[in-house]
Amino acid sequence: MPPTADLDELRRKLTHAEAVIAELRGVVADLRKQIDAQQAHIHRLVKMTFGRGGERVEGPTLFDGLAPELDPTPAAVVVAPIPEPVSPPRPTGHGRRRKPKELPRHREEIDLSEAEKVCACCGAAKVRIGQTTSERLDYQPLALFVRELVRLVYTIRTQSLNSGRRP
Repeated sequence: MPPTADLDELRRKLTHAEAVIAELRGVVADLRKQIDAQQAHIHRLVKMTFGRGGERVEGPTLFDGLAPELDPTPAAVVVAPIPEPVSPPRPTGHGRRRKPKELPRHREEIDLSEAEKVCACCGAAKVRIGQTTSERLDYQPLALFVRELVRLVYTIRTQSLNSGRRP
């Protein structure tokens, strides 16, 4: 049998260790509660911000604690002048804005090859009737410019073959 002094010392250390363990378990439980509460708060904020109906403000806001200030002096009554009839607003344009005129322009023509300028079905020469121009903003290092792509449009001159059909 061990001496009683050593036995008493071991019992005292065991009791102290059990008390420390119980205290640490309490701290862990409190921290878990705190983490769960913060996770619930984060979930509510995320749902309020990104969830369905995110446009509505539910719950606390930034200005909840502020009371509106009331001005004790009565406001003077101002009579608004009668507005003159206003013409209806001009409709705004649609589509994309035009490219700036001050930017330099690089024109590229895309033309048909000589073989494509001859009609495949009748062998007649196609005649240029117009062009289609498209612009796009492009860049080179340290420079912006507008690249104009011009596509030449051709058709057959004979009316009998070209009546209502596209080759």
